[in-house]
Amino acid sequence: MGLFDSTPGIPADTSSANKKPEKKDVESEKQQVIAYGFEAADLNPPSGGECETKDANIHFINFFDSADYYKNANGVIIPSGIFDKIEQRGDGYGHVYSTITCKDYDMVYEKEKQLLNHLKDGGWICFLVTDTIIDSYTITYAYGHNSAIKSCNDTDLCKRLLNIYGISRKSIDVNTQVSAKRDEFIPLMREFGIAKNSFILREAKGTPTVLAEVAGSPVGLTINGNLFFLPIHYTRASDAKKIAEAVTGAIIKYRKDRATFVPLWIKDLKFNSEHSIAAEILKLESALLEQRQMAQVFDEYKTILVTQSDTLRNEVASILKDFFGLNAVPMNENVEDIKIIDGHGQIQFLMECKGTNSGVTREYINQTDSFRERNNLTITIPAILMINNEKKIESIEKRQSTKVVNDQIKKAVSDNILIIRTIDLLFLMKQYESLGISERKDGIKKLFNSGGGWLKVNDTEHHILKSIDDVSAL
Repeated sequence: MGLFDSTPGIPADTSSANKKPEKKDVESEKQQVIAYGFEAADLNPPSGGECETKDANIHFINFFDSADYYKNANGVIIPSGIFDKIEQRGDGYGHVYSTITCKDYDMVYEKEKQLLNHLKDGGWICFLVTDTIIDSYTITYAYGHNSAIKSCNDTDLCKRLLNIYGISRKSIDVNTQVSAKRDEFIPLMREFGIAKNSFILREAKGTPTVLAEVAGSPVGLTINGNLFFLPIHYTRASDAKKIAEAVTGAIIKYRKDRATFVPLWIKDLKFNSEHSIAAEILKLESALLEQRQMAQVFDEYKTILVTQSDTLRNEVASILKDFFGLNAVPMNENVEDIKIIDGHGQIQFLMECKGTNSGVTREYINQTDSFRERNNLTITIPAILMINNEKKIESIEKRQSTKVVNDQIKKAVSDNILIIRTIDLLFLMKQYESLGISERKDGIKKLFNSGGGWLKVNDTEHHILKSIDDVSAL
């Protein structure tokens, strides 16, 4: 799959807006530039999907286009934020907040890899930083009185490239006019240069050069002269052509004036070492992307310590499916319920998910038992109360030290309900981490079938407590 491959199932646009550009030697011919995903940023490409300047042919390619245009392009222009998915969510108590996720992580991982290859092959990339870059958001719950911070600093290509090059950012006053630090960018900044972010370069990798500032803070920059981040503000969807032309002209002039030109044709001569170097770079980049993807998965798992209602339920269901290999199905009629079924569609276990600022109460145990009764199941079918208790506590150690009182443990034993705190589930996952998926599945099913009580887990052990007297077992 190439940089501009489509999401599976989305047909490629075969209109004139998608005519494949031919790559040119930039010393003597016009450059071929891709303006990608402009429509996803509410910028309307010109009629025919192309425009031409004295330096370049610019081809507007839609977000879901399927062809490998990047391989034939000298430059790529991408609006920031086009992979961010912003949704309104509720906390179950009438309070609404916004969440920011990635539209398609598989798609963005692949495109990131192709962008890095594009830079390695001598191409240039420009991100139009059109809005405030949001790296985290606040989840609210309990009538809006409590909150938790969730990271979203890798949901868009712009954020991810900034991360790779060690560039952090912060928001600044909206509608702040910028001053260009390089002559080539003065016309562009004068017409479109309003910044909503500044960049922090203390840990920047490569060679950063500031191209635009606000009150001494960098708001536009280039890394190594081939990766650009420019503050762009527009009010009309019809500005797409004008922005693409202005950005292309400024970057081409900047690169020609300051860079020692390396024409494309000389790359046809390859030293023997170059082949092994290229293979090693590709191997390392692939490994890096894989590790980032794995780290993201673990971060998602840990959100069960800060969520409740349907958000908690959905994440717990994902853990049961992806980590433990169980067929866990969230129930639509009750936002906090999960059923775990066998290969024949029969219910093996039922689970009630709860998030609370307090501890385990008899009410929660009764609700779990009622869930079983609503499904016409007897007490012999194990039920699990998955509870994110004491959500106000912002410490792993202190969250582990929270208790389930003896009366509730005994009630759970008599009702064949297993109480599991979300912190217990995460530490159980740590213990099972080195096991294969089938061993994890067998292990947790054995625990679910071990009768009611409290599954208490620490760093190295886990036990089902039948009363508070059993705490000494841990």
